[in-house]
Amino acid sequence: MTNPNKIVIEAANGTKPNPIINNLIVSGATVYLAGVLGTDASGQLVSGGVKAETIQSMRNATERLSHVNLDLSDVVSITIFICDYGINLPNLNEVYGGCFPEGASMPVRTAVGVAALPLNAAAEFSIIAVKRP
Repeated sequence: MTNPNKIVIEAANGTKPNPIINNLIVSGATVYLAGVLGTDASGQLVSGGVKAETIQSMRNATERLSHVNLDLSDVVSITIFICDYGINLPNLNEVYGGCFPEGASMPVRTAVGVAALPLNAAAEFSIIAVKRP
């Protein structure tokens, strides 16, 4: 039985990683994005390391959120999974804030160090946004 409060959105930007994963789910006023990587339209990881990946990841999140008429200013929480935490987190932080619309309040954030990520990415983002009233 399908839950009517769980709506799967087939967002663009590359192909779904595999059939057992959804990238965007809406439940009531809450929107969940997972597996946001710094990939281009072909699904390949962008070159340039964690800074380039972060910028592309936020572009990808923006594109996915646009499918439900939201943007990064609607994000309330971000969890970042990051390899080489001590090296990559300071570099990620250099570009992270500039990815959000000017004047937007920043979401709460957690960064978790991990051993490896899909495509050998430096960072992966899990995002929760809330629809506007």
